[in-house]
Amino acid sequence: MKKIPVLLTGFLLLTLVLHAQEGESKYFVELAAGSSFPIGKFGERSFRSPLEDDEPAGLAKPGLQLQAAIGYYIAENFGVLLSPGYSIHAQDGSGYEEYLKQNTGGMGAPPASRVEVDAERWKLLKLMAGGFLVTPLTMEEDLVLQTKITAGACKTAVPAFNFNAYSDQAGSSYAGRTDETSLNWAFCYQVSLGLKYRLNKRLHVLFDVNSFNATTSKEYTFTFPFSPNPVPARTEKVKYRLAEVNIMAGVGFAF
Repeated sequence: MKKIPVLLTGFLLLTLVLHAQEGESKYFVELAAGSSFPIGKFGERSFRSPLEDDEPAGLAKPGLQLQAAIGYYIAENFGVLLSPGYSIHAQDGSGYEEYLKQNTGGMGAPPASRVEVDAERWKLLKLMAGGFLVTPLTMEEDLVLQTKITAGACKTAVPAFNFNAYSDQAGSSYAGRTDETSLNWAFCYQVSLGLKYRLNKRLHVLFDVNSFNATTSKEYTFTFPFSPNPVPARTEKVKYRLAEVNIMAGVGFAF
């Protein structure tokens, strides 16, 4: 008879352990990739120099966005997360080409009849943290609506570009380069809305649409070597507005 309480106690402990192992996971990791679409000034194609425009166009084309997330459930339906990201956008060189054709005559060079530009890419590094909220869409809670709001810091640089200009009037050609310009770390934020479907207790897939925004700045000092009259150097603070809409798909693992 003394063995019965011992057996019952052992059975109860085993049941509790198994139940704990079968409980909902608190942590998850997600990896997603997709298309990134520049909007606003970042995606404008009509370029003017920072001397003429203190918020110049980014000339950015649609590109690629990579996003990771490490999350922790504080409660059943919400939690916190860390979310680094990286996006790449080629530039539309036609904006530089039109600008150079219109302005090379005032830069001490023969007016250009034709310009060819080879522009490098925007590369945005994003380090963000924030919170998330999940709203079940099915009774089994396999399909949920997931809302994320994150904020942090973004680092990028104005891409370099090379150009070759040809002057039919002068019968000559010439070339030049504008080097990459590193920009300051900037505050950024992102709002995401997506669907998450649970394949099993550990694995899920996701579809996400998010809006990313940041504004960074740089001070430039301009000189005027081709001016017929002495002109003092001029310093301007130029802002770069970085805005994207990203459409992404990925996978997640709970642990």
